[in-house]
Amino acid sequence: MKEICRDKSVNIYSFTIKIMNDSKFASMNIKSKSLFAIVIFSALLIMAGCKASNKAISFYVFSDTHLLNTQNRYDVIDSMITEANSLYLKDFPDTLSYLKKQKSKGILICGDLTDGAMPDQWGKFIQLFGLHGENHLKMPVYENYGNHDGDTSGVVRTAIRERNKVRKNLTNLSENGMHYSWDWGNYHFVSLGSYPSDKWDSTCSWCHYFKSSFREPQESLSFLRNDLKKYTNKNKKVIMYFHYGWDSFSKLWWTEDEQQKFYDVIKDYNVAAIFTGHNHGTGYLKWNGIDVYSAGSPQSAQKTGSFLFVQAGKDSLYVIERRLNKWGTQSFRKALQ
Repeated sequence: MKEICRDKSVNIYSFTIKIMNDSKFASMNIKSKSLFAIVIFSALLIMAGCKASNKAISFYVFSDTHLLNTQNRYDVIDSMITEANSLYLKDFPDTLSYLKKQKSKGILICGDLTDGAMPDQWGKFIQLFGLHGENHLKMPVYENYGNHDGDTSGVVRTAIRERNKVRKNLTNLSENGMHYSWDWGNYHFVSLGSYPSDKWDSTCSWCHYFKSSFREPQESLSFLRNDLKKYTNKNKKVIMYFHYGWDSFSKLWWTEDEQQKFYDVIKDYNVAAIFTGHNHGTGYLKWNGIDVYSAGSPQSAQKTGSFLFVQAGKDSLYVIERRLNKWGTQSFRKALQ
Protein backbone atom coordinates (compact mmCIF):
# COMPACT_ATOMS: atom_id res chain seq x y z
CA MET A 1 0.00 0.00 0.00
CA LYS A 2 2.93 2.38 0.56
CA GLU A 3 3.62 2.30 -3.18
CA ILE A 4 0.20 3.82 -3.82
CA CYS A 5 1.37 7.09 -2.23
CA ARG A 6 4.65 7.06 -4.12
CA ASP A 7 3.25 6.23 -7.55
CA LYS A 8 0.78 8.85 -8.69
CA SER A 9 0.05 6.88 -11.88
CA VAL A 10 -1.86 4.19 -10.02
CA ASN A 11 -5.56 4.49 -10.78
CA ILE A 12 -7.48 2.61 -8.12
CA TYR A 13 -10.83 3.17 -9.76
CA SER A 14 -9.77 1.75 -13.14
CA PHE A 15 -8.05 -1.16 -11.47
CA THR A 16 -11.19 -1.99 -9.48
CA ILE A 17 -13.42 -1.92 -12.58
CA LYS A 18 -11.01 -4.15 -14.47
CA ILE A 19 -10.97 -6.78 -11.72
CA MET A 20 -14.74 -6.73 -11.26
CA ASN A 21 -15.26 -7.29 -15.00
CA ASP A 22 -12.92 -10.25 -15.00
CA SER A 23 -14.66 -13.63 -15.19
CA LYS A 24 -12.58 -14.92 -12.30
CA PHE A 25 -14.06 -12.26 -10.00
CA ALA A 26 -17.57 -13.54 -10.71
CA SER A 27 -16.56 -17.00 -9.57
CA MET A 28 -15.14 -15.80 -6.25
CA ASN A 29 -16.98 -16.69 -3.07
CA ILE A 30 -18.50 -14.05 -0.78
CA LYS A 31 -15.55 -14.14 1.61
CA SER A 32 -13.01 -13.47 -1.17
CA LYS A 33 -15.08 -10.65 -2.62
CA SER A 34 -15.41 -9.07 0.84
CA LEU A 35 -11.65 -9.25 1.32
CA PHE A 36 -11.10 -7.65 -2.08
CA ALA A 37 -13.51 -4.83 -1.14
CA ILE A 38 -11.64 -4.22 2.12
CA VAL A 39 -8.32 -4.00 0.27
CA ILE A 40 -9.69 -1.52 -2.27
CA PHE A 41 -11.34 0.59 0.44
CA SER A 42 -8.06 0.69 2.40
CA ALA A 43 -6.19 1.79 -0.73
CA LEU A 44 -8.67 4.59 -1.30
CA LEU A 45 -8.23 5.76 2.29
CA ILE A 46 -4.47 5.83 1.83
CA MET A 47 -4.84 7.84 -1.37
CA ALA A 48 -7.12 10.30 0.41
CA GLY A 49 -4.57 10.59 3.21
CA CYS A 50 -1.78 11.25 0.71
CA LYS A 51 -3.75 14.06 -0.91
CA ALA A 52 -4.67 15.58 2.46
CA SER A 53 -1.05 15.58 3.65
CA ASN A 54 0.11 17.33 0.47
CA LYS A 55 -2.60 20.01 0.54
CA ALA A 56 -1.49 23.55 1.35
CA ILE A 57 -2.61 24.92 4.72
CA SER A 58 -2.98 28.51 5.89
CA PHE A 59 -2.70 29.88 9.42
CA TYR A 60 -1.86 33.11 11.25
CA VAL A 61 0.76 33.93 13.85
CA PHE A 62 0.06 36.61 16.48
CA SER A 63 2.14 37.63 19.47
CA ASP A 64 2.13 40.13 22.33
CA THR A 65 -1.56 40.97 22.49
CA HIS A 66 -0.88 42.46 25.97
CA LEU A 67 -4.54 42.62 26.86
CA LEU A 68 -5.43 45.19 29.48
CA ASN A 69 -8.70 45.95 31.18
CA THR A 70 -9.18 48.92 28.87
CA GLN A 71 -11.70 49.38 26.08
CA ASN A 72 -9.11 50.75 23.67
CA ARG A 73 -6.80 47.72 23.82
CA TYR A 74 -9.82 45.43 23.57
CA ASP A 75 -11.09 47.27 20.48
CA VAL A 76 -7.66 47.23 18.80
CA ILE A 77 -7.28 43.46 19.20
CA ASP A 78 -10.92 42.97 18.28
CA SER A 79 -10.40 44.75 14.95
CA MET A 80 -7.41 42.55 14.13
CA ILE A 81 -9.43 39.42 14.91
CA THR A 82 -12.08 40.68 12.50
CA GLU A 83 -9.32 41.08 9.92
CA ALA A 84 -8.14 37.50 10.49
CA ASN A 85 -11.67 36.09 10.34
CA SER A 86 -12.37 37.64 6.94
CA LEU A 87 -8.96 37.67 5.25
CA TYR A 88 -9.65 34.58 3.12
CA LEU A 89 -12.58 36.43 1.52
CA LYS A 90 -10.41 39.28 0.29
CA ASP A 91 -8.67 39.40 -3.07
CA PHE A 92 -4.92 38.90 -3.17
CA PRO A 93 -2.98 41.48 -5.21
CA ASP A 94 -1.07 40.37 -8.29
CA THR A 95 2.13 40.28 -6.26
CA LEU A 96 0.58 37.55 -4.08
CA SER A 97 -1.23 35.68 -6.85
CA TYR A 98 0.73 32.51 -6.04
CA LEU A 99 -1.25 32.11 -2.78
CA LYS A 100 -4.31 29.90 -2.48
CA LYS A 101 -7.52 31.45 -1.15
CA GLN A 102 -8.58 29.26 1.75
CA LYS A 103 -9.78 29.51 5.33
CA SER A 104 -7.14 29.61 8.00
CA LYS A 105 -6.69 26.51 10.17
CA GLY A 106 -6.15 28.66 13.26
CA ILE A 107 -4.01 31.23 15.04
CA LEU A 108 -0.74 30.58 16.86
CA ILE A 109 0.09 33.15 19.57
CA CYS A 110 3.69 33.50 20.77
CA GLY A 111 3.06 34.65 24.33
CA ASP A 112 2.42 37.84 26.31
CA LEU A 113 -1.30 37.30 26.03
CA THR A 114 -1.89 39.72 28.92
CA ASP A 115 -0.01 42.77 30.11
CA GLY A 116 0.15 41.82 33.76
CA ALA A 117 -1.37 38.35 34.21
CA MET A 118 -4.42 39.75 36.01
CA PRO A 119 -7.75 37.85 36.06
CA ASP A 120 -9.64 40.64 34.28
CA GLN A 121 -6.98 40.80 31.55
CA TRP A 122 -7.20 37.05 31.02
CA GLY A 123 -10.97 37.40 30.90
CA LYS A 124 -10.59 39.83 27.99
CA PHE A 125 -8.42 37.31 26.18
CA ILE A 126 -11.08 34.62 26.56
CA GLN A 127 -13.84 36.97 25.36
CA LEU A 128 -11.91 37.70 22.19
CA PHE A 129 -10.12 34.49 21.31
CA GLY A 130 -12.11 31.69 22.93
CA LEU A 131 -10.54 28.29 22.30
CA HIS A 132 -12.18 26.39 19.43
CA GLY A 133 -13.63 29.32 17.47
CA GLU A 134 -16.71 29.82 19.66
CA ASN A 135 -16.12 33.49 20.55
CA HIS A 136 -15.22 36.41 18.30
CA LEU A 137 -12.34 34.49 16.72
CA LYS A 138 -13.95 31.99 14.33
CA MET A 139 -11.13 29.47 14.34
CA PRO A 140 -9.06 27.57 16.93
CA VAL A 141 -6.36 29.42 18.86
CA TYR A 142 -3.08 27.82 19.98
CA GLU A 143 -1.56 30.14 22.56
CA ASN A 144 1.47 29.90 24.78
CA TYR A 145 2.80 32.16 27.52
CA GLY A 146 5.39 34.94 27.72
CA ASN A 147 7.17 36.87 30.44
CA HIS A 148 4.14 39.14 31.00
CA ASP A 149 1.86 36.17 31.68
CA GLY A 150 2.85 35.61 35.27
CA ASP A 151 4.17 32.87 37.52
CA THR A 152 3.93 29.13 37.01
CA SER A 153 0.92 28.96 39.34
CA GLY A 154 -0.60 32.26 38.18
CA VAL A 155 -3.89 32.89 36.41
CA VAL A 156 -2.63 32.63 32.82
CA ARG A 157 -0.37 29.59 33.04
CA THR A 158 -2.93 27.75 35.15
CA ALA A 159 -5.62 28.53 32.57
CA ILE A 160 -3.44 27.39 29.66
CA ARG A 161 -2.83 24.10 31.48
CA GLU A 162 -6.59 23.57 31.85
CA ARG A 163 -7.29 24.59 28.26
CA ASN A 164 -4.71 22.11 27.00
CA LYS A 165 -6.71 19.29 28.56
CA VAL A 166 -9.64 20.00 26.23
CA ARG A 167 -7.75 21.40 23.23
CA LYS A 168 -8.81 19.36 20.20
CA ASN A 169 -6.72 17.08 17.98
CA LEU A 170 -3.47 17.29 19.93
CA THR A 171 -0.76 14.78 19.14
CA ASN A 172 1.06 15.17 22.42
CA LEU A 173 0.82 17.00 25.74
CA SER A 174 3.63 17.45 28.27
CA GLU A 175 3.39 15.76 31.66
CA ASN A 176 3.00 19.14 33.35
CA GLY A 177 0.28 20.12 30.86
CA MET A 178 2.04 23.26 29.63
CA HIS A 179 3.42 22.29 26.20
CA TYR A 180 1.74 20.53 23.31
CA SER A 181 1.98 19.46 19.69
CA TRP A 182 -0.35 18.61 16.82
CA ASP A 183 -0.30 17.86 13.09
CA TRP A 184 -1.77 19.78 10.17
CA GLY A 185 -1.18 17.81 6.99
CA ASN A 186 2.52 17.01 6.65
CA TYR A 187 3.49 19.61 9.25
CA HIS A 188 4.13 18.95 12.93
CA PHE A 189 3.56 21.97 15.20
CA VAL A 190 5.10 22.32 18.66
CA SER A 191 4.15 24.98 21.23
CA LEU A 192 7.02 25.67 23.65
CA GLY A 193 5.91 28.41 26.02
CA SER A 194 8.33 31.23 26.74
CA TYR A 195 11.39 29.46 25.32
CA PRO A 196 12.85 25.96 24.86
CA SER A 197 14.72 25.03 28.03
CA ASP A 198 14.10 23.06 31.20
CA LYS A 199 15.14 25.35 34.08
CA TRP A 200 16.09 29.00 33.93
CA ASP A 201 19.84 29.43 33.59
CA SER A 202 21.41 31.23 36.54
CA THR A 203 24.07 32.69 34.21
CA CYS A 204 21.33 34.75 32.51
CA SER A 205 22.23 38.21 33.84
CA TRP A 206 18.96 39.85 32.78
CA CYS A 207 16.94 37.20 34.64
CA HIS A 208 18.46 38.29 37.94
CA TYR A 209 16.46 41.50 37.77
CA PHE A 210 13.40 39.36 38.47
CA LYS A 211 12.66 36.87 41.24
CA SER A 212 9.34 35.50 40.03
CA SER A 213 8.81 32.02 38.64
CA PHE A 214 7.75 33.43 35.25
CA ARG A 215 11.44 32.91 34.41
CA GLU A 216 10.82 29.17 34.38
CA PRO A 217 10.39 27.51 30.96
CA GLN A 218 8.88 24.47 32.70
CA GLU A 219 10.76 21.60 31.01
CA SER A 220 9.83 22.61 27.46
CA LEU A 221 13.12 21.35 26.00
CA SER A 222 12.67 17.84 27.42
CA PHE A 223 9.15 17.81 26.05
CA LEU A 224 10.42 18.84 22.62
CA ARG A 225 13.15 16.19 22.59
CA ASN A 226 10.73 13.39 23.41
CA ASP A 227 8.01 14.74 21.13
CA LEU A 228 10.23 14.89 18.05
CA LYS A 229 11.57 11.39 18.65
CA LYS A 230 8.11 9.89 19.02
CA TYR A 231 5.91 11.87 16.64
CA THR A 232 8.05 12.95 13.71
CA ASN A 233 10.94 11.95 11.48
CA LYS A 234 13.29 13.51 8.93
CA ASN A 235 10.53 13.72 6.34
CA LYS A 236 7.94 15.40 8.58
CA LYS A 237 8.23 19.18 8.46
CA VAL A 238 8.41 20.80 11.89
CA ILE A 239 7.17 24.26 12.91
CA MET A 240 7.89 25.51 16.44
CA TYR A 241 6.85 28.68 18.21
CA PHE A 242 7.66 30.34 21.53
CA HIS A 243 8.10 33.82 23.01
CA TYR A 244 11.80 34.80 23.08
CA GLY A 245 13.69 34.96 19.81
CA TRP A 246 17.15 36.03 18.65
CA ASP A 247 16.82 39.79 18.36
CA SER A 248 19.08 41.79 20.67
CA PHE A 249 16.36 42.27 23.29
CA SER A 250 15.19 38.64 23.31
CA LYS A 251 18.72 37.29 23.73
CA LEU A 252 18.87 38.98 27.13
CA TRP A 253 16.25 36.53 28.37
CA TRP A 254 17.91 33.19 27.54
CA THR A 255 21.54 32.20 27.33
CA GLU A 256 23.78 31.03 24.49
CA ASP A 257 24.16 27.72 26.30
CA GLU A 258 20.39 27.24 26.33
CA GLN A 259 20.23 28.14 22.65
CA GLN A 260 22.95 25.60 21.84
CA LYS A 261 21.13 22.85 23.74
CA PHE A 262 17.99 23.69 21.79
CA TYR A 263 19.87 23.46 18.50
CA ASP A 264 21.36 20.11 19.50
CA VAL A 265 17.83 18.75 19.93
CA ILE A 266 16.44 19.99 16.59
CA LYS A 267 19.44 19.91 14.22
CA ASP A 268 18.65 16.49 12.72
CA TYR A 269 15.00 17.26 11.99
CA ASN A 270 13.33 18.97 9.04
CA VAL A 271 12.61 22.35 10.65
CA ALA A 272 10.52 24.46 8.26
CA ALA A 273 10.26 27.52 10.50
CA ILE A 274 10.42 28.94 14.01
CA PHE A 275 8.06 31.75 15.05
CA THR A 276 8.82 34.06 17.98
CA GLY A 277 7.51 37.21 19.63
CA HIS A 278 8.60 39.51 22.47
CA ASN A 279 10.03 42.40 20.43
CA HIS A 280 6.69 43.59 18.93
CA GLY A 281 8.25 43.86 15.47
CA THR A 282 7.74 41.80 12.34
CA GLY A 283 11.04 40.43 11.09
CA TYR A 284 13.18 37.59 9.78
CA LEU A 285 16.60 36.16 10.48
CA LYS A 286 18.55 32.94 10.03
CA TRP A 287 19.85 31.16 13.09
CA ASN A 288 22.18 28.21 12.49
CA GLY A 289 20.68 27.92 9.01
CA ILE A 290 17.08 27.83 10.33
CA ASP A 291 14.50 30.42 9.28
CA VAL A 292 13.13 32.41 12.23
CA TYR A 293 10.18 34.80 11.84
CA SER A 294 9.24 37.42 14.41
CA ALA A 295 5.45 37.68 14.55
CA GLY A 296 5.14 41.32 15.57
CA SER A 297 2.08 42.37 17.55
CA PRO A 298 -1.52 43.12 16.52
CA GLN A 299 -1.41 46.19 18.79
CA SER A 300 0.89 49.16 18.78
CA ALA A 301 0.04 51.24 21.86
CA GLN A 302 -3.35 52.80 21.00
CA LYS A 303 -3.33 51.63 17.37
CA THR A 304 -3.39 48.39 15.39
CA GLY A 305 -0.14 46.63 14.59
CA SER A 306 0.55 43.54 12.50
CA PHE A 307 0.47 39.76 12.40
CA LEU A 308 1.75 37.05 10.03
CA PHE A 309 -0.18 35.20 7.37
CA VAL A 310 1.43 31.82 6.63
CA GLN A 311 0.70 29.37 3.83
CA ALA A 312 2.53 26.06 4.01
CA GLY A 313 2.47 23.67 1.06
CA LYS A 314 4.11 20.42 0.07
CA ASP A 315 7.33 22.09 -1.05
CA SER A 316 6.97 25.78 -0.17
CA LEU A 317 6.37 28.14 2.74
CA TYR A 318 5.08 31.71 2.42
CA VAL A 319 5.17 34.17 5.33
CA ILE A 320 3.61 37.58 4.77
CA GLU A 321 3.04 40.54 7.07
CA ARG A 322 -0.59 41.61 7.41
CA ARG A 323 -1.90 44.90 8.75
CA LEU A 324 -5.43 46.22 9.12
CA ASN A 325 -7.01 46.22 5.63
CA LYS A 326 -3.68 45.94 3.83
CA TRP A 327 -0.59 43.82 3.33
CA GLY A 328 2.63 44.86 5.03
CA THR A 329 6.00 45.44 3.43
CA GLN A 330 7.59 42.15 4.53
CA SER A 331 7.08 38.99 2.50
CA PHE A 332 9.11 35.78 2.54
CA ARG A 333 9.04 32.78 0.18
CA LYS A 334 10.89 29.57 0.93
CA ALA A 335 11.32 26.28 -0.91
CA LEU A 336 11.06 23.20 1.29
CA GLN A 337 12.35 19.66 1.01
